[in-house]
Amino acid sequence: MSNLSLVAKEVLVQKYNYWRNTLSQSAIEENLFNIYSVIDLIGFYFDATIFDSVFSSIIMGISLGIPLTDIPVFNLCFNIELPTPEDFARGKLLDVQPVSCIDKYPEIGSLLADLTAYTTLHFSPNIALTVATKGYYGVSMYGYSYYDPQVVRDLLRSTLIKEAKRRAGPRTAAVVYRALSTAVDLNPDVADYVFTLFRAISRVKLEAAMSEYMWTGRTLLKEEVPGSVEVETENLRMERLVVRPDALSDVQGGAFADVALADVSFVADGEVPEVEAVPHDSRRSEVAIAELISREARSRAELTPLLVANYQTAEERTDFTKSRRADAYGTSRVVYTMIRRAVEPLVGDKPPFVRNQYNVAAQQLYSRLTRPGGWGSEAYRSMDPDTLKREWVEEWVGKGLDRGLLERLFDRVYATVKRVAPIRVAYKLGLMSRYMG
Repeated sequence: MSNLSLVAKEVLVQKYNYWRNTLSQSAIEENLFNIYSVIDLIGFYFDATIFDSVFSSIIMGISLGIPLTDIPVFNLCFNIELPTPEDFARGKLLDVQPVSCIDKYPEIGSLLADLTAYTTLHFSPNIALTVATKGYYGVSMYGYSYYDPQVVRDLLRSTLIKEAKRRAGPRTAAVVYRALSTAVDLNPDVADYVFTLFRAISRVKLEAAMSEYMWTGRTLLKEEVPGSVEVETENLRMERLVVRPDALSDVQGGAFADVALADVSFVADGEVPEVEAVPHDSRRSEVAIAELISREARSRAELTPLLVANYQTAEERTDFTKSRRADAYGTSRVVYTMIRRAVEPLVGDKPPFVRNQYNVAAQQLYSRLTRPGGWGSEAYRSMDPDTLKREWVEEWVGKGLDRGLLERLFDRVYATVKRVAPIRVAYKLGLMSRYMG
């Protein structure tokens, strides 16, 4: 059997397994039962991830002057309805429309206003004079503001936040942060601030149980020092730091003070004020915001089997050979195989583990070059090819791969993707056209 025949057979098996486990009618029914059997665990992971992301994003927005409506975590809400009979006959199982969380839950706007007012009132007024204001064309005063290039804007509002949430150790995350800041010429102090903030919030979640920020059965109870607990964390240079919070606002406020480049402290006692009529017992504004967004995400968990199998007719759900979703998946696997074959001649003399690392790096590049959406990919999509190459090479050099080989690999993968990616795009556009108009 020829190599191409082996590739075709491999892709066919992968297509069938994907259809059988995700797209088929039996898979939908089985996955519904599986979801219900672990719904409590899913809810926990939603909460643990979303609360962390919301707390991080709020202080990012306030301290760096980024409108919170621009940060993806505040746009991860959807309106989900049953389709029309005509759309259902064409294979739409659920009608899903993205919507801003602030539009869907107007109370979030007032809660954010309370939190911003609190932050402004509880810090010394001269902080504002130490930081240049983020500029807006036609509004801000020239010479007193700074304007981000698109790639930096996308990096700060989205990509840095998402990269901090991936399941990676601090050293791996630091490599990515350094590569990104080098590629787009981001101020290293800003990158260090963001990294340190996110690491501190994540560490506190795991290691310092506080009344408004802890997970029963997961967060460690540490011995208290007077009025606080002691938590070790690190900065972008992997230098050990110690924070001693007695509340979540201590971590957020301390980070705000750091980015202001000033030695400041609270000028008023007390925590973030309690807010009336919010859907959480703590009545804290930032916790109430996180609860609203987390509740929104949890409400969709039971719908996951239908959502991942969406856009298939009844015939496609019962006959593998008729499924255009499976065909689209098969196309992506063909591209994956072509990229893998482009990598092999360059790394064929390496040990298997090292060859796999280069293949993973190449597949990551393919994803960044072709993925049309997805939270966290915005900065990569905003980069020109030279910037993307610089970032990708620096990231994987930091992970232990050879610079010269990576540079040759980028050029080969980039050429391969440009040649074959339109096939994948054409399949997706064909699927989308069934539900347009």
